[in-house]
Amino acid sequence: MRINKLTCIICLIVLFCGLKTATARQSIIQDNPFLINNGKCPNANELINNPTSEGIKEALERIIPNAYNWDKKYNEWKVIQITPLPTTYPESYYGMGKHYCGEQVAKNSWFVEILFPKFLPAYDASHGQIFVARDKEKGWFAWFRFH
Repeated sequence: MRINKLTCIICLIVLFCGLKTATARQSIIQDNPFLINNGKCPNANELINNPTSEGIKEALERIIPNAYNWDKKYNEWKVIQITPLPTTYPESYYGMGKHYCGEQVAKNSWFVEILFPKFLPAYDASHGQIFVARDKEKGWFAWFRFH
């Protein structure tokens, strides 16, 4: 009888911890200022799998001003890197994408690093990073902004 009570208590603790973890992850996703696609992760089923970079440079002409629209200093910019998110160096960017929106979204996304020269010499302020993906119907869009 004592073993059953102990087992029941352990199960309740494990269940409670699992619920707290799931709730914390959902809270991270919902309250994350990095998610710039209406505060939501993209729907992995609506993304083009393994998209090529076709059309991405043209789309960035629209995406970047929308992603960085709170200061006039952001109106001058230069793209310095465009690469598939899974092959980005450092690898931590891919890890961030997986952490926030899952592996399926991250592996079908691209990493874009942007230089904002009006903020130089401050490195962090002058470099922006966004993750973009290609929706099957709507085309390219940004879903994550790190700086």
